[in-house]
Amino acid sequence: MSGHVDEFINEPNTKRIWLTLFGILFALIITVYFGTLYYRASATDVEGIEEARGSIGSELQQLRAYEAEMAGTTKWIDKEHGIVQIPIDTAIDLVVASYHK
Repeated sequence: MSGHVDEFINEPNTKRIWLTLFGILFALIITVYFGTLYYRASATDVEGIEEARGSIGSELQQLRAYEAEMAGTTKWIDKEHGIVQIPIDTAIDLVVASYHK
């Protein structure tokens, strides 16, 4: 009789195996579904970004041109206090020259 009980103990639990397989399959289906939704949403966002980039691109070019002009311009900021705006390269040269003296 003891041999008969050992046979049942060593058999796999088929209910647990099937339940695990269905759980894994369910998790995989949910992952693929939400992954697809995320991909579609991000693809739509990229199209909107490309449209916005066209209108912002010209404004950004104008801003960069203004900044480049301002960075290369020498002008008085405050004459009374002796504050002058000079290009960065010129300022670097003046600082280096002052350290060599």
